[in-house]
Amino acid sequence: MSSDENLAELPAAFMRRLRALLGEQEARELFAALSLPPTVGLRLNTLRGAATELAARLPWELSRVPWCPSAFTVGAALLADGPAVSDAPPSAVTPGRHHYQLAGAYYLQDPAATAVAEALAPAAGDLVLDLAAAPGGKSTHLAALLAGTGWLVANDVHPQRALALVSNLERCGVRNATVTNETPERLAQVWPERFDRVLLDAPCSGEGMFRKSGDALKMWSEQNVQLCAARQDALLLQAARLVKPGGYLAYSTCTLAPEENEGSVARFVAASGFQIVPLQLAGTDPGRPDWSGGAPLPELSGTARIWPHRGPGEGHFVALLRRPPGGTAAGDARPARQSAKSKKSAATAPPRPALTAWHELASEALAPGAAAALAPTGLQGEWLLRAQDSLPLGGIRWLRHGLQLGRFAQGAKAARVEPAHALAMGLPPGGAARRLDLRPHDPRLAGYLAGADVEGPGAPGYLRVEVDGLPLGWGKRSGTRVRSLLPKGLRRPG
Repeated sequence: MSSDENLAELPAAFMRRLRALLGEQEARELFAALSLPPTVGLRLNTLRGAATELAARLPWELSRVPWCPSAFTVGAALLADGPAVSDAPPSAVTPGRHHYQLAGAYYLQDPAATAVAEALAPAAGDLVLDLAAAPGGKSTHLAALLAGTGWLVANDVHPQRALALVSNLERCGVRNATVTNETPERLAQVWPERFDRVLLDAPCSGEGMFRKSGDALKMWSEQNVQLCAARQDALLLQAARLVKPGGYLAYSTCTLAPEENEGSVARFVAASGFQIVPLQLAGTDPGRPDWSGGAPLPELSGTARIWPHRGPGEGHFVALLRRPPGGTAAGDARPARQSAKSKKSAATAPPRPALTAWHELASEALAPGAAAALAPTGLQGEWLLRAQDSLPLGGIRWLRHGLQLGRFAQGAKAARVEPAHALAMGLPPGGAARRLDLRPHDPRLAGYLAGADVEGPGAPGYLRVEVDGLPLGWGKRSGTRVRSLLPKGLRRPG
């Protein structure tokens, strides 16, 4: 499609609005940028290693994103799906099909979106909440910044999207996270004033995503902008209730509309007493105080905008807000009353047979240090978990709490535990007692990913299959053959 055809698809009312905001010349530059193909970006997962080391492994031409040291744009030649790794030189394989992506070495993420977690900047040991987290780009980024310390709660109100969130956190090796499936209102009732840092990546009109999302383009209207702004006002007040005194709230959108950006922040500050914390994100533009929707609010220059015609990636806005120490958020911050049933956590204590079976598995499959550090703390159905105990889950719908260790089964004669895929992905380097480390072009790798047995002589039992030292999943060796234990939903046909 030509640039002129793309421009013709932009809503006329949207173009009028942007001309009035930016002036004719800059509006033309923006419209021209929206007619181009979207930028391909990835963020290196520093839970898998230092960003510089991971970047050196990747076969593509990368350009650093100024506001995020672990984020890069990828050469434009790799926009479309390409051949599989086994059928092409490394540089011709798209990031979405490379084995390193399966191993969680990086997350495909729009460059502009990586500014949000950098703005919230969780400190070691923080309790962090991502309120609208699916599919997980910002949550996995927050987890990487926490570097295995503290705890992350990643929430999404939509059940299927919350399942995708579990999968992405698992692939990236995140061990210190709980995935919940709740409304912001319910979380605010159960966990008032609990979190050091909260992220609200709010549903919006999506103006910044027009060249990437046909749905955003089709659904846009001036009325929808106003509806989104009203919804954001309500969500911000709920999010505020979750922030402890002295804590921080990051608010972000992927729209260009002032009503949903500077306007939302100005209305929230007036209603809540939160203060705008000036951001210093290299390569971003300041927010516009004159776009507050009322009298200019000078502090809005401390918010950050990313424009498709000025920076890499799509349109984005982010603001960092602080609840004053001793301050009270707008709305009722009292904890909700809980019934005796809701006070009981959905995770039960592991029974003795499960612990015995786990120790048998751990002594076989894990290195001694890893086995000692991963004693189960709970049982969710048939799954053993390793999680912290300080986060009460009573009355909360949750899908995953901490690291899933293995599936417990009580047989007629003995109990057993089969290792969970999440355990393979969450173990640190050297955490597995046995490994089968393969190169990207090794034909056995394609066989393993397709669910087939592969050749791999050595000691019998469970082993972790890796690509260049990065985890892919479990295998089980018998004789000289290794059976693929990769979950069916992750398999790639050969």
